Amino acid sequence: MRSKKNANLILTSSQDSLDVCKRSLMAKTVKLLLLTHWHKEFLTMGVNIPNWLLQRARLTPDRTALIFKEQSWTFREMLYQIMARAERLSAIPGLAGGRAAILMRNHPETVWMIHALQQLQTETVCLNNRLTAEELSFQLEDSLAVAVIYDEEFDLAAKELHSRHPDVHIIPATELLSMEKKAVDLTYEFSLDTVCSIMYTSGTTGKPKGVLQTYGNHWWSAIGSSLNLGLDTED
Repeated sequence: MRSKKNANLILTSSQDSLDVCKRSLMAKTVKLLLLTHWHKEFLTMGVNIPNWLLQRARLTPDRTALIFKEQSWTFREMLYQIMARAERLSAIPGLAGGRAAILMRNHPETVWMIHALQQLQTETVCLNNRLTAEELSFQLEDSLAVAVIYDEEFDLAAKELHSRHPDVHIIPATELLSMEKKAVDLTYEFSLDTVCSIMYTSGTTGKPKGVLQTYGNHWWSAIGSSLNLGLDTED
């Protein structure tokens, strides 16, 4: 009798586990179908999404937004840093609504700069800091960027770019805050179809080609990440 009961318990437990797996799989399938449907709807409707930075600074101003080494910034502090740079960038002729390149490493100043350019609806050309001055020069000319913001450690490359492109504003990131300011017309929404950033291919089969990345591309990348990795209020 004991062995039969144990067998029944094992069968019941296995069935319960199978049911849980089925429900989980069904939920994921439904979520994927809904996501696919929403994606198609968004593509056909030309949907706008809120300005990510302004939305977070309004909803959760005191929540931690960025941690770098031993330092951290809230969304309120992040907005302050970004708008201070956007006001200076706004004074550069042709930059707002145009294109600007960044030649920077991975650190908070780069985050501030990318978001500042977004506030001006400026397409950001992400230059690979491992490229030669000649390779960078090609991408700068091809992209029609009106300015380059760079880390001072790339000063030699920046000087070479300036000599080749005297009409382009070549600006060290450390000097930006000392420049004149101009009021910024805030962008409260982004169209998913609008180009946000440009990254160049390696050019293995010819000249490097600039890949246009829309706000929609970044949006769906973030959605896919949250579906795969999960999203928590503390993230």
